[in-house]
Amino acid sequence: MLGNPTPGYKNPAIETLGIGKNTLLETLDLRNLPNLTGALNLTNCENLSNLYAQNTAITSVAFATGGKIQNAYLPATLNGLTCRNLTMLTNLNIEGYRALTQFTCINSNVINPLAIASAAINTLQNITITERSEEHTSELQSHL
Repeated sequence: MLGNPTPGYKNPAIETLGIGKNTLLETLDLRNLPNLTGALNLTNCENLSNLYAQNTAITSVAFATGGKIQNAYLPATLNGLTCRNLTMLTNLNIEGYRALTQFTCINSNVINPLAIASAAINTLQNITITERSEEHTSELQSHL
């Protein structure tokens, strides 16, 4: 645990973080690390189930394809988000969409990609959505 949920807590010392291929990582707590910037590549962390990155300056997150992520709390500084085959994700919370320019959502039927695309409509430049959920697919088609 690098972060801390305690109100008023801040740790400005951590500016970068390399995760690598940490297959045993289940929870990553980066809360209240305001100087933590850059991309968070979690593509080799297939057992990660909880990510807490509120109040950081992380710019992008790429989850493991088919990973076990269930809860993801992401900052408003996010400009890229990649989700592929995330069937276990039940709680995706993004603090804001003012910076989101790239969004990839492939066969992650628990995510409502239209809601994210609508929230980031003023900033999105690159969007890829492949959806298996009939509900979300018909909703997307009605907006095309």
